[in-house]
Amino acid sequence: MIIPVDVTIAQLRSMTKTQIINRLSAWLTNNFTKRQLILWLMDIEALDDEPVRTYRADGQITSETIVTRDTETNAQVNKREVTWTYYATGEVNVITIKQYDGNNALLHTKAIKHYIDGRQPTATEG
Repeated sequence: MIIPVDVTIAQLRSMTKTQIINRLSAWLTNNFTKRQLILWLMDIEALDDEPVRTYRADGQITSETIVTRDTETNAQVNKREVTWTYYATGEVNVITIKQYDGNNALLHTKAIKHYIDGRQPTATEG
């Protein structure tokens, strides 16, 4: 992103590093909101927290929760919970994916049923 600071290249060359930083800082202070600064620096409006995972004793995953937060306010934007169930053989039975909004209200559920007899998985949404 090019910031339209009212200065020529000749003026930049004649300025010290500190003078350039001060000029840029003043322009950013007068023209950018906090959200715009974060977007400029991070290039993203929302960011995922580190996933929280739980595992069975045998090491297979049982759940994963990912919360997406607003980069400016840190408020929850949405949340995704995934749970796995397994057949006695250790193969995946059902994967359930739940999507929530910023207030933890359930928006959508999808269950993916796996089969051990060779059939393709099926999905149920609700």
